[in-house]
Amino acid sequence: LNVHPAAALAVGIGNDKKQDDWPKVFSKVDWNSGDSEQGKRIFALRACAACHQSSNALGPDLAGVSRRLSPADLFTAIAMPDADVPPAYRVSVFTMEDGSKHTGRIAFTSADGVIVRTGPATTVRLDEALIVEQNDWTGSLMPKGLLVGLDLSQLADLHAYLKTL
Repeated sequence: LNVHPAAALAVGIGNDKKQDDWPKVFSKVDWNSGDSEQGKRIFALRACAACHQSSNALGPDLAGVSRRLSPADLFTAIAMPDADVPPAYRVSVFTMEDGSKHTGRIAFTSADGVIVRTGPATTVRLDEALIVEQNDWTGSLMPKGLLVGLDLSQLADLHAYLKTL
């Protein structure tokens, strides 16, 4: 919204609107009109592959996602990633003895520590003796706002590409 205010207004999200407006926006999209090549570019520009198609994927595999979810449900999950996070993709926040914090998905737990995936290509090993607090968070590591700035045809393009996965 702050980076692309005109584009946000074009898809119905303005300063007086909230993420709750996305369903209204999605109802205006002609989901069958998209161009998958344009959608592939959007997918790349929004860095979706880094978390969904890498060997160290932080997010779920998107293969077949358009067959499992309606376009509105799929895009609602993208627009509001914290709304329904499967347990396998929830994150934990670890507070360490020195006050530092590490947020990520637990990759491995052993008797003396835990390995936390903090990014698509990053992990950190935390010594159990140095962990002061662990809070499990029901939110998503997926950033919010990935659809902001896309117009109705670009949303259809992205959907057309997701149908190819």
